[in-house]
Amino acid sequence: MPFAFFRVIILCMQRREENCTFLSEKKLSLVREFCPSGSSLESLAALFSAFSDKTRVRIVSALSISEMCVSDLCMALGLNQTTASHQLAYLKSCGVVEDERRGRVVFYRIKHDKILSLMLDAVEIV
Repeated sequence: MPFAFFRVIILCMQRREENCTFLSEKKLSLVREFCPSGSSLESLAALFSAFSDKTRVRIVSALSISEMCVSDLCMALGLNQTTASHQLAYLKSCGVVEDERRGRVVFYRIKHDKILSLMLDAVEIV
């Protein structure tokens, strides 16, 4: 019985290969032209990596509501200061947040409104 199952799978795979269509030169050219590469690819990968950590997603969500200093973020999210500072530095290096010093306190906020749109779109997807 198991052998028959694998035989069916192999036949299906062979049929799919026979029906495979290859990209036209025009489509292939468009893919090559518009797929990111070089520094654009690096920047995009860094941006999306910013959202690959739950703590960073929580921080971005909180900053989507209001700019905050590290102490406020720690209190609101239940984080220790070292973790919050480390993740904020990472988010800043990815271009997601920016900071502003006011006296002795540094406030963080979302750098671009497009980040807010990206977060809203992501919430709708999941």
